[in-house]
Amino acid sequence: MYGPDELLKLSQIVMLRQLGLSLEEIKQHISQQGDSLEHFIQKQIHQLKAQIDGQKRLLSRLQTVAKQLQEKHDISMDALAQLMEAIKMVEKYYTSEQLEQLKQRYEDIGEEKIQQVQEEWKQVFQGFQQALEQKRPVESTETQTLVQQYNALIAAFTGGDQCIHQSLQNMYQQGDGAQMLEQHGYGTSPALFAYIQQAQQAAKG
Repeated sequence: MYGPDELLKLSQIVMLRQLGLSLEEIKQHISQQGDSLEHFIQKQIHQLKAQIDGQKRLLSRLQTVAKQLQEKHDISMDALAQLMEAIKMVEKYYTSEQLEQLKQRYEDIGEEKIQQVQEEWKQVFQGFQQALEQKRPVESTETQTLVQQYNALIAAFTGGDQCIHQSLQNMYQQGDGAQMLEQHGYGTSPALFAYIQQAQQAAKG
C-alpha cells in the first residue's frame, strides 16, 4: 500500500511525464527537495525557450543558405563561410523575434524592391564618399540631402521599430556594421563612417 506522501510523489511524476519531462529530469527535481515545483517548472520553461531559440536560429541559417543555393545554383566554400559569418554577426545583435520581423518585411517587399533599395544604399554611400574626397562641409546642402536619404533607408529597414533601430545602432557602435557593409560590397571605411556620423550630428543641430 502507498502512503499519502508516496501517492503525492507518484502523482507529481505522472504529471511531469505528461508535461514531457524525462525521468532523469523528474528524478533531479525530486532529489532537490528545497526546489519548489513552480521554480522547477520555470527553469524548464527557460531551458525550453533557449532550445527553441537555438532551433529557430539554425532554421534561419539553413533557409538563408538554401536561398543562396537556389538563386546561384552553386556557391563556393569561401562564399559560404562569409555568408555564415554574416549570419552569426546579425544574430549577435538581433533577437529571434526581430529577425523574424525583418524576414517577414523582406518577403512582403519582394526581391525586386530589395534590389532597388540595395542600389539606393550604394548611391548614398558613393555620394558620401565623393563628399569626403572633396572635403565638402558636413553642413552643406548636398551632404545634408544625403543624410536625409540615409535616414530614410534606415527607417525603411527598421520599419519604424525602435528596438530594431537600437540593435542596428549597437552593431555599428561595436564596429561590426562596417564589416557587414563591406561583405555586401559597399566599400566603406572608418573615415567615411566618421564623416557620416559628423553629418548626422550636424543635421541634429
